[in-house]
Amino acid sequence: MTRVIFLLTAMLAFLSSGVSAENVWGEEQDDEPKTFQELDMNGDGKLDKSEVMEVQDDHDFEGVEFDTLDEDDDGEVSNDEWDGYFSQD
Repeated sequence: MTRVIFLLTAMLAFLSSGVSAENVWGEEQDDEPKTFQELDMNGDGKLDKSEVMEVQDDHDFEGVEFDTLDEDDDGEVSNDEWDGYFSQD
């Protein structure tokens, strides 16, 4: 019985410490939202649809659609279009 209480206490302490599974396994966590430059994987100064799709599942970009970002419908998102979208109130 003492062993069970000890294990439960240890598990509770671990879970309440804020350590996630990613941290336990040594994977780096990146809680900061991605910047335009980080998303521009090929360094051409524009984001294509595949680069935007990389973050569509990210909670910071949830619901962001490529067509909404691409205001001039040229098939690419410029840094100005990106900044304009995210600076809206």
